[in-house]
Amino acid sequence: MFGRKCSCHFIQFYICFIIFTYRRYIFRYEVEFSKPINIKPIPEGTVKVYFSVIEGVDEDSYEVEFNFENESLKHKKGNTMR
Repeated sequence: MFGRKCSCHFIQFYICFIIFTYRRYIFRYEVEFSKPINIKPIPEGTVKVYFSVIEGVDEDSYEVEFNFENESLKHKKGNTMR
């Protein structure tokens, strides 16, 4: 297993930090979004979203699921969010 951390600018208003790990056919991304402003360059709040991209049996098949911090419910394509 290995991990990599990087930062990127999301649109023009949000900043996100991404931590990437890979282990046995599952790519995991931990993304932290924040919205700093000029008068408060250190944001008061952030939100983390955890993504998993799971490789399928076929070369082109995969499944994506995600959940928000402090939530155990994992969202997938076709599932309704509450």
